[in-house]
Amino acid sequence: MDTTTQSLDLKNIDKSTWETYRFEEIAKRVSESVDPNTTDLKVYVGLEHIDADNIHIKRFGTPDDVSGGKLKCYPGDVIFGKRRAYQRKAAVVEFEGICSAHAFVFRANAKVIDPNLFPFFLHSDQFMHRMVDISVGGLSPTINWGDLKHQEFLLPPKDQQAQLAELLWAMDEVVERENGVLEKLRTFNEAYAQTLLGLNGKNESGWVEKSLKEVAPLQRGFDLPSTELQEGIFPVGYSNGIKYYHNEYKVIGPGVWTGRSGTIGNVFYTAENY
Repeated sequence: MDTTTQSLDLKNIDKSTWETYRFEEIAKRVSESVDPNTTDLKVYVGLEHIDADNIHIKRFGTPDDVSGGKLKCYPGDVIFGKRRAYQRKAAVVEFEGICSAHAFVFRANAKVIDPNLFPFFLHSDQFMHRMVDISVGGLSPTINWGDLKHQEFLLPPKDQQAQLAELLWAMDEVVERENGVLEKLRTFNEAYAQTLLGLNGKNESGWVEKSLKEVAPLQRGFDLPSTELQEGIFPVGYSNGIKYYHNEYKVIGPGVWTGRSGTIGNVFYTAENY
């Protein structure tokens, strides 16, 4: 990792040799359809199984869970959520299986982009912001392939791509190790809280039951148009974490928030203004 960093000056990258490509030149859309009722495949991935801002798939379903036409995916492909692109869902496939028809299955064109860099390219702000811009529809904006395939993106030469990919995968390995430690701590904290607060099905003697609104004031969140989430200085809290920024804040910290739609169950604390 040190060698890569030294040979690639991340603070002063020379883009004079970079070239522009249409997305249909960068990647192929895999559109092989599968009937989950007749397939022999064992793994199904829905958008609910993909975490925002994460290139790894850590949860799965089975074809028995779903009906209707699905897409087949192969090891090395990337599943990209084409519905609600602002959720930033794109993950690498490590198996042969099927996935939601509300996703694209992309396969990198190795002649144009290093397949090891491709997942990180899809998670770049350059790409994700463009996907939000070209999404159409109201409550559930969706990307059309006809619009996406003509979008143009600037890419570095292949040797520089390989260096970037090596660096990004090394950073991802560090992040995944830290996430593993955090998950163990979270599991411990939840178990400790259940024991401490008597949440194991028993009401400890002397404890008084209260409703949530008696313990803390509740404030319902509101949706912001995607066009307002491109720039700003104040973070915006969503049901699965911090997304984008906005120029104004409506909730004052410290406080706790949890999702009422989308990803339900995650709880976040903030000591800042959100």
